[in-house]
Amino acid sequence: MTAHAVLRPGDTDGVLAGLEHMRDGLAGTVTRVPMGTTVAQSAETAQRAASLAPDGAAVAREGGEAVREMVATMHGIEQSSRRIADISCASAEQRDGIAQMSKAVAAIDATTQQNAARVEQSAAAGLRRRADARVETVASFRVA
Repeated sequence: MTAHAVLRPGDTDGVLAGLEHMRDGLAGTVTRVPMGTTVAQSAETAQRAASLAPDGAAVAREGGEAVREMVATMHGIEQSSRRIADISCASAEQRDGIAQMSKAVAAIDATTQQNAARVEQSAAAGLRRRADARVETVASFRVA
């Protein structure tokens, strides 16, 4: 409900008339207004104010409900923000874990390649020794 719906034109006529009388009184230019007119205007203004009170209460209720809805929405946004922060943290941990796994796999690969090279060298050295031993064995035979 807007202020225009609560304060309708003409609702404040009695109040304005009273203010004008006060201003005239302060300025020293008091105008005589029949007492019945002022009382009638005051009564009318009081009735209008009383009729506006339920509208004001409705506006207050609507405002309270809007505040409750806003608080609930803000609470939901806060929870979503926390979840996003948790997901971000978990993603960073996963990224770091994957990087560590990648380093470990690279180290295993390097060790495997070193071991393969050593096995090749060892096998070659063994074959060389056998070949040398056979050469010596064959050399001990003399051809006649």
